[in-house]
Amino acid sequence: MFVIQIIYIFISLLYAGLGVFVLIRNPANSINKRFCIFAYVFVVWVLLNFYVHLATEPEIIALRVRFVFCSAGFIPSTFFFFTSIFPDRVEKSIDRYLSLFFFFISILLTFFSSSIVEEISFKENVPYAKYGSLFPAFWAYFMICM
Repeated sequence: MFVIQIIYIFISLLYAGLGVFVLIRNPANSINKRFCIFAYVFVVWVLLNFYVHLATEPEIIALRVRFVFCSAGFIPSTFFFFTSIFPDRVEKSIDRYLSLFFFFISILLTFFSSSIVEEISFKENVPYAKYGSLFPAFWAYFMICM
């Protein structure tokens, strides 16, 4: 378990450093700013996964797993936000509306995270999630955006 925690910390530091490095290279460039935002959403997701493994009580783990899905809901919208202008720095008006639409969906998924993960069960001290009725919608949203 200790090795997994070190890996989570290493990955989050790696992505945080990558986001800062790209931003520092050219802070005025909108592509660099958007990549930094995407990288830090990913960092939040990795750190929340790390915190899931630190808890021992089922209620706390269930809450933290919901937070993981809340943060994961913003990965596709920020990825689309970044790729809508990468590599040519031209943003079409439809991409602006789609970015806002995907961000709105991310917020909705955050509010309904209890319908994505209903409960957590344990088998040999390993948490297993029971997915809810919105999990297929979450999965489809993730795949469509990516």
